Amino acid sequence: MLKQLVDLRDFCYVRLEKHEGEESAKLWYKIQLMAFFGLYYIAFLLLVGTIMNRTGIGLPSIFYSQNILIVLFSSLLLFVPYILLFLYLFRKIAVYPINKQIPAQKYKRLVKISYLMLLTGFALCILIPWGLNKLVPPIINPPIHYESSGK
Repeated sequence: MLKQLVDLRDFCYVRLEKHEGEESAKLWYKIQLMAFFGLYYIAFLLLVGTIMNRTGIGLPSIFYSQNILIVLFSSLLLFVPYILLFLYLFRKIAVYPINKQIPAQKYKRLVKISYLMLLTGFALCILIPWGLNKLVPPIINPPIHYESSGK
């Protein structure tokens, strides 16, 4: 898996270098690589949140706060593990130098892989909550059916 991560890092760097220049590539390739995998982390958070909802656990009470700053801060805290994981992975792959001379055939393959990764991430972000909400019945709390007041 480390080899695929190194290939995607090299692809992000070379792609940014072709379109934006070398200085921009040095600044943004890590952020772009994190964005490729960010959708998978969001899908994981959606999975956990949907399971919490379906089992009746619910969200922590801090998310129901009326103060928007508290909600934003607590939401940003959810991404701290993701950032720490990527900092660890960047340290692991730092021993491999960036290959700035990717062959054209490999570059085309990596373009297709990156598009496939983005589409898969978007699909997971949509299908996980929908699938768990529509296809899996609530485990603890049955759905609430309100009766009309007749008005």
